[in-house]
Amino acid sequence: MPRSAAATALLLVGAACLCLALAAAADKDGAAAAELPKRVADLHRSGKALWQQQKLRLALDSFRQALDLSASNGEPAPAELLRDAGNVAMYLADYSAALSFLLRGLESAESHGQDLVAIECSYLVGYVHRDQNSYPPARRYFAKALAMAEAAGDTRHVILALNELGNVAILEGRYAEALSHKQKALAQARAFGEDYVLSACLHDMGIYYTFRGEHGRALPFYREALAIDLRRGGKRDIIISLTNVAACLSGLGSQGEALKAIERALATAGADEFPKDIQMVYIQAADIHEQMGNFRQAHAYLRKYKTLNEEIFTREQTEKIAEMQERYESVKRQKENELLRRDNQIQALSLEKQVNLRNFVVVLALLVLLSAGLVYWRYREKARANARLEAANLEIHSRKKELEEAYGKMEALAREDALTGLPNRRVALEALEREAQRCRRSGRPLAVLMGDLDGFKAINDGFGHDAGDSVLKAVSALLRASLRSQDTLARWGGDEFIILLPETDRRGAETICVTLKNKVQGHAFEFQGRPAAVGLSIGLSVFARDRTVDECLREADAEMYRRKKGRS
Repeated sequence: MPRSAAATALLLVGAACLCLALAAAADKDGAAAAELPKRVADLHRSGKALWQQQKLRLALDSFRQALDLSASNGEPAPAELLRDAGNVAMYLADYSAALSFLLRGLESAESHGQDLVAIECSYLVGYVHRDQNSYPPARRYFAKALAMAEAAGDTRHVILALNELGNVAILEGRYAEALSHKQKALAQARAFGEDYVLSACLHDMGIYYTFRGEHGRALPFYREALAIDLRRGGKRDIIISLTNVAACLSGLGSQGEALKAIERALATAGADEFPKDIQMVYIQAADIHEQMGNFRQAHAYLRKYKTLNEEIFTREQTEKIAEMQERYESVKRQKENELLRRDNQIQALSLEKQVNLRNFVVVLALLVLLSAGLVYWRYREKARANARLEAANLEIHSRKKELEEAYGKMEALAREDALTGLPNRRVALEALEREAQRCRRSGRPLAVLMGDLDGFKAINDGFGHDAGDSVLKAVSALLRASLRSQDTLARWGGDEFIILLPETDRRGAETICVTLKNKVQGHAFEFQGRPAAVGLSIGLSVFARDRTVDECLREADAEMYRRKKGRS
């Protein structure tokens, strides 16, 4: 055979060997890549099965493993997986994790045209904001879910979103709008015929009447919802319905029946799941025992409430640390597996070189060089990709941190008076609504004081607005130091202040009024060495179950102006 033909044959044999080696490597990589989605799907299915068994923490662990495995290969997380992880995290009161999962799930679902998942994620994001008392964003996401559900013809989520818009309206004190939403949702739920949807609408209609202090009208809705929950076997829904039945019965004076209902809720509740709902069971049990004069039992349930609250805080910190550790270990395992895979490739190439060295020295030399170049090229490409990914992650983390800080500052500015550092009018109204709801449930007194500075205009006119600002800050500090830790002091506007006194009847509030007026009247205020004397006129109103918040505010405001006019 001529030398040129032999050389050509040798090169063809070498090319064939190279093709076989590359094909084997590609098959191995392809098999590993195909295995990953299956493992992610298996972990997702396992988490959903644990969720069905009410093993929420184990379910969340399984979802997180699936998400970490998906991220370890640079694959985007499935929107359904993010939705389920966010839902379970929300039930476990881990709201920061829930919001992170759900927002990512919403973005992924919208980008991939997954309408149902996008609706569910938007609805659940609204739920998280509602539970965190962030009502404007809650309202936006529920409205978004409603619009998407109507466009998609998804009757189930139309009903649920409409019902939740009613809940937000209740929490914001817009009762006429809330009742309209809830009546529409309940009528559609009865026609729709799904037990869970009907139970939710019945239960939340009861919430509406509870907030209005109408326990007799709320109780039938709660009982109908409870009957459905018992038939469905939804453990968490049973606990919530029983707790609200007990609250209604207590509000109607049927303490014995209320105690039976709360004891059923305690028997249903597990020791580790649904911590936020079990907290409400404990606090309601304490309230019922207190109403019955069983102060020892009431104290015991309050201690359980406090202990569970501390455990939730500790558990959240522990879980965050564990999550960080697990991510570190996951990255470490990924790198070790990658190095092992490369070592195996090199060993295989080396063995092939030894077997064929006797007959194909030239071809094997070329093959080794080509393979080494390929490995090196793949290594460099992988390293560059990892570097780009790490840089992108760092940039995202930095931008996210800046955004969170900006949101925090915006929230503080929206809730705090810039001059005095006191809560502003918006925060005061929220606090008054909460205290009013507590009064309606427990019947305990709540005093509302409206205060206005006397002589303040003369200081502004005589010394300038800088002097007026200085006096406002000094009066704020004096009032804050004179009140109890459970009291609320806020700037109502201008030189007016509002003070909420929980657990305080009219006689006690009048005593506090005299004390505050004397302290302001007797304090030596000054500006730049010049005296700046002011007084304080205070109007008083005591909240009762049959009154509205607006009536209480109007009474306190009117009395304040009568007293101020009397000073003139």
